[in-house]
Amino acid sequence: MCDKAIDPAIRDAGFVPRRVDRHNQGDLLKSEIVQFIERSQIIVADVTNERPNCYLEIGYAMGLGKKANLILTAREDHHHSSPNFRREGPKVHFDLEGYAILFWDPSDLPTFRKELTRQMQRRQAIVRSTQNVVDTPETADWREELRDQGEAGLARLNKSAYMEVAAQLSMDPPI
Repeated sequence: MCDKAIDPAIRDAGFVPRRVDRHNQGDLLKSEIVQFIERSQIIVADVTNERPNCYLEIGYAMGLGKKANLILTAREDHHHSSPNFRREGPKVHFDLEGYAILFWDPSDLPTFRKELTRQMQRRQAIVRSTQNVVDTPETADWREELRDQGEAGLARLNKSAYMEVAAQLSMDPPI
């Protein structure tokens, strides 16, 4: 399924697929998985067959604030509304059921590939706006100067307040 649908969908969306089992650099597998998650723009996590490590890695990605980068998938018989669902069989656990999950049918991988590509392209627009935010010493100094000016102005008015907003102009064209 990965070779027939997920990897090609990742390529179709303009990304380079990486799997730690195929791109191992010789480090500890756990540390390489962590690095893959930390560096990835889009993360596709398939929870088919209730693999505990996959759930752990999804939690790690969410803990990093990469929920927008994450696309969850599972075989269609893991969803309780599927006619192929078996109560005693594998399922998506309750802690992920509230999230959008792209369910795939093993007999129709081309449709899954197309939908996965579409979802990655949509996510790319969201993720791109939050990637590559560079905080240089100049921008830090500029923020500090503005903060000092604001505090001085409030002090002259005998007022106090605190609010900080950071923004970045994007040079990327909208998708």
